[in-house]
Amino acid sequence: MADVCKPFRSGRGGLPEEVRQLQAETIANLNRLVRCLNDTAADLQEQISGIDTGGGGGGGSGGGTLVAIPFGFDLSSSTTDCWVPFGPHLIETASTNAPRAYHVFISPIAGTIATIRATSESDPGTTQLQWYDPDGSTTVGVAGTGTPGAVPGTGGASTLYQTEYTFGTPVSVTAGQRLLLEYGLSTTAGEVAGVIEVTP
Repeated sequence: MADVCKPFRSGRGGLPEEVRQLQAETIANLNRLVRCLNDTAADLQEQISGIDTGGGGGGGSGGGTLVAIPFGFDLSSSTTDCWVPFGPHLIETASTNAPRAYHVFISPIAGTIATIRATSESDPGTTQLQWYDPDGSTTVGVAGTGTPGAVPGTGGASTLYQTEYTFGTPVSVTAGQRLLLEYGLSTTAGEVAGVIEVTP
């Protein structure tokens, strides 16, 4: 039995010296790991603190990360006010018709909507956007109006028209709130693509 235990020399506490040495090395490695994690956490916190979350000059009302919801549709031959489609759908319908499920905007967060930006293929003239309850008859807030400005085009259109719609009083929304958005125009806008900015 003495020959079996010979490779291990007893140290303090009754543990073989080799085991105590391994234990000390493990503790030292763990301490280095903890220091490394603390340094990484401090670096991340510094980076997060430096991010502009919209509470300063970006126009945000309460700080936080702005969420942009895209939309798009084709008004190549229509001059009728319409319900804007959302999600992967591109089919608008006249606002005199009953809206379909894909015409319902669902707010992803609680916050306010103060700005909607849209780019159109043709000059739509002065247009307005109006929010409605899902019943399609009760307005929510005041309409946002905008006048387009010409911008360099891409692809088949040499010129596009960019419109920024601002709401005098931002529309307050809750997470999951359902609304309809009416696009009012008096002339053909062509293909339209835009984003709705929701600021927490």
